[in-house]
Amino acid sequence: MLPLSFASSFSPEKHYLSVLMKYIKTHRKSCSVEEISDRTGIPNGKSSGKVVPHLRYLQGMNLIEATESGWYQLTPFGKVVFENDRSFSDSLTAWCCHAFMCDEDNGAILYREIFNYLSACHKTTRQEIVKCVSQNLHT
Repeated sequence: MLPLSFASSFSPEKHYLSVLMKYIKTHRKSCSVEEISDRTGIPNGKSSGKVVPHLRYLQGMNLIEATESGWYQLTPFGKVVFENDRSFSDSLTAWCCHAFMCDEDNGAILYREIFNYLSACHKTTRQEIVKCVSQNLHT
């Protein structure tokens, strides 16, 4: 389960998610956050450290998983997204990713609680929630 602070106050940016997936697919060895930042161009300053939150988003969306060596690999779902919608432009991709974010065991508690609350209110439809969440995947 991802902790409440998993996003470090950053919303995911599609291009960073895509760049990280490509990096993970092509680099099989563990490396530091600084190395990832240097090689991908994703900021990693004290106030703009986006590498770790984006890795956490990828994990929460079931796109990557940790390996025994301490590095990452694409999940089967991650491979499908990488090959077919690397830019995260399809609403079905967003819906599936955010459905995984609501997973009780491996998702993000905040996503699950918000989704459950909004669903219970019956004032918001699932489609409205998915639309809202997918709009927050910044380009």
